[in-house]
Amino acid sequence: MSHPFVRLAARAAAVLASPLALTLGIATESQAAGPWVPAPCATGQFTAVGAAYGGYTALHGQVTGCEPYRAGSSFAVVVFKPQDWFATAYPESLVSYQPGGSTRFAGTLPTSHQVGVCAMRTLTERIACARVTWPEDGPATLEPIATTDPLVAAAVRYQDDQPQPPVGFCGSCLDDPQG
Repeated sequence: MSHPFVRLAARAAAVLASPLALTLGIATESQAAGPWVPAPCATGQFTAVGAAYGGYTALHGQVTGCEPYRAGSSFAVVVFKPQDWFATAYPESLVSYQPGGSTRFAGTLPTSHQVGVCAMRTLTERIACARVTWPEDGPATLEPIATTDPLVAAAVRYQDDQPQPPVGFCGSCLDDPQG
């Protein structure tokens, strides 16, 4: 399933057209979290946007979970499109907090007119939000916005990519036509 914010893996760092990836760090495959376990509290910010390979825009930020560190806790980076009734967090949008300091993250966004992005502690608590705009006559811009801004006010749902069996499904209840 494709979603608007794609984390950059270490192997994708070379395709970035901006040197920001080298100075800010890249979320790695090991930072993908399983079930979403929130930290007790967190602070953060989006720090930069820049050009990325294939017409995408690289988005960088950092989040710091509060002490005490909770092993396995993570936050999600969620994209809010003005025309959508809700935004979606996916397993691939989860980033595990790093113990003892700031967790730097990066991802890519497809070019659009304008979107909101938030680092989310939970489905309802936004840590930091920003507006990303693509003007016709220049590169993408990043503007910090309030976590209550109407651009990012939509409800957020978590979409696990694992398909669920139909209601009443019993995989071992099928009759053996031979027997």
